[in-house]
Amino acid sequence: MPSLQWRICRRAILAAVTLLSAWQCVAAGTQAVQPTSPPAASPLARGVHPRLFFEQSELPALRNRIAKHYRSEFQDFIGLLNDPSRLSRRQQRIEPFWGSMNYAFVAALDPRAMRELGFSFDSSLDTSEEFCARAMTYVHARLPEMMAGRGNQAHSGLSTGYPTASYFPVAAAYDWCYPHLSEGDRQAIVDTFLAVHKRWNGVNLLTAFGRSSMLANNQSSADMHDALGILAFYKDPYPGAEIQAELYKTFHAVWFDRMMTELNHFYGAGTFWHEGTGGYLADALVNIGIPVAMFSSALGTNYFATTPFFARFGEFIVGNVKPHGLQAECRSGECPKYFERWGVIGGGIQGMACKGPQVISGMLRRANHPDAGLMRWVNENVPGRGTSCDQQTADFGGPWANAVLYWFLYGDREVKATSPIIANVPTSLKLGLGEYVLKSGHEADASQVIVWATPWEMYGHRPQTGGGHFTLHKFGNLILSAANAKSGEGLIETGGNLCRNVICLLGEGRPTLEYDRLNTFDPFWEARGIRQIRMIG
Repeated sequence: MPSLQWRICRRAILAAVTLLSAWQCVAAGTQAVQPTSPPAASPLARGVHPRLFFEQSELPALRNRIAKHYRSEFQDFIGLLNDPSRLSRRQQRIEPFWGSMNYAFVAALDPRAMRELGFSFDSSLDTSEEFCARAMTYVHARLPEMMAGRGNQAHSGLSTGYPTASYFPVAAAYDWCYPHLSEGDRQAIVDTFLAVHKRWNGVNLLTAFGRSSMLANNQSSADMHDALGILAFYKDPYPGAEIQAELYKTFHAVWFDRMMTELNHFYGAGTFWHEGTGGYLADALVNIGIPVAMFSSALGTNYFATTPFFARFGEFIVGNVKPHGLQAECRSGECPKYFERWGVIGGGIQGMACKGPQVISGMLRRANHPDAGLMRWVNENVPGRGTSCDQQTADFGGPWANAVLYWFLYGDREVKATSPIIANVPTSLKLGLGEYVLKSGHEADASQVIVWATPWEMYGHRPQTGGGHFTLHKFGNLILSAANAKSGEGLIETGGNLCRNVICLLGEGRPTLEYDRLNTFDPFWEARGIRQIRMIG
């Protein structure tokens, strides 16, 4: 029979967890499921090109902002497209993945229109038709790999090292070059995406190909890029309407009924990540962010502005950064560590790679979102991975792999950086998965408390007892929560006492197993018929 001391401690635990749960109990509703056809007024439903990443009406403004804010970069980019032999040996290895998108992008801008803005082109490559012809050489080099099923997107392929992209550059080239493609070129691209789609046939679209049936993780979020192909050719003459409807159904199921629903349900309060907020979130921000940017324009809605997981990223960074860390400055491209490992989530916040935040910043800029300035401040003042964003771009792939997305489409040079104080970021924040941040202010000498009150058991890099932890920071970490490491393997399950700041389990044997959890399944899982979640390291 448990001792009196244990029973008293257990009551205290339950009271604390009940209080935290009540504090956290604002329900995060699931995103309303869209019809399985695009909105009637959207570019996709109207069958117009271009529609991926931008639409026709946006081109004049896009040309002008490139001319005003990225003039030298774009002129150098044209020179690189004229002579790809200038690429370094490492860059040449990734050349095939980005060539189609690079040439097609300039084609969509129209060299004639860019020449009127003062840009110069080589006479051998100065029309949209010529740029599209060059793009197709890269497309046809990629199609056999895609057709053979060897083109799956690597989970960290877009966020680390020299980036590789498997599907969306080909889809973008089809869309941006559509008027200049032969029927044979169009059909070859479509047939490849039809072949790739076969793996979705005959499976439950609500549970297939997701780790523990979830897609919002760094690996599964990359493994669903093949479902994006239909966005390029929906409403085109080939293939038939019935086949198009089937492929759109798959896209809708995995990206809306699953991915966007997951983001709005579990992260409806704001940014976080159940796998930890280090490299896994860095991977996922790009794996998810680029496709969401891609179909936002196609469907006529900027989902970055309407999805808290993206829209509150600036507040998430401001809430979690070490207050005194901002006193340090980047020097010679090297930046200090602004984050620590926080709370029960293994992986910690080690500093974000720049690419995901840059896409968020650019999409909030396009939406005239009030936090666009805050995102610019974050990108300038809290760069991750130990180097500045400009240095990361130069080091890993250079303009060939980065210019179109992170400069020309989603750059934010025209946005005025807004500090957390000017932006009136609250000093008390509720964020995704039940993270609460309490700060005395945004100054370097501020105190900071981070509390965990997550109501969910989720697989991934976290221990099973996820509620009731806190950390305290002032000029350094005064209280740590270090009872677990990545995947929870550091979780103390045997022996005597387990103390984690807020709760203290006084028992014998396996003290953590004495903690009574409700073990009820969330409606998100119930809707999919899922009754068991596997803990995966």
